Amino acid sequence: MRYKIIIARALTALAVMGNMGFVSADIKAYPVPWVPEAGREGKIVSGNYTDGITFAGLPSSGDIYIYNINGMLVRRVTFSDPVGGHLRLYGANDSNGGYISSGVYIWKVVGDGISKTGKLIVVR
Repeated sequence: MRYKIIIARALTALAVMGNMGFVSADIKAYPVPWVPEAGREGKIVSGNYTDGITFAGLPSSGDIYIYNINGMLVRRVTFSDPVGGHLRLYGANDSNGGYISSGVYIWKVVGDGISKTGKLIVVR
């Protein structure tokens, strides 16, 4: 029964990501995994809280959607003219300003006829 729930959640996330008929682009998010408290005692250093999550290769305007593994929208960010195609999201906050928990998140960038999805991993 437990496996059915996990599979259902994974399929929900895939349905959210879906193919909307857009052209794919070389968009990426890093660091993965992101460790907000990196550099503190006992934490792996792969990024740090002030660095945030960087999205690179973005189109000139669009939206970034971040979903949890259940397919629920956690945060939406609208951008326009990102510097050098890069946008940094500071902190790991949801739309209400609360911190997101450790886990796997799915991101989707849509803009200028481009759609790209990927995953983020947050380790607290």
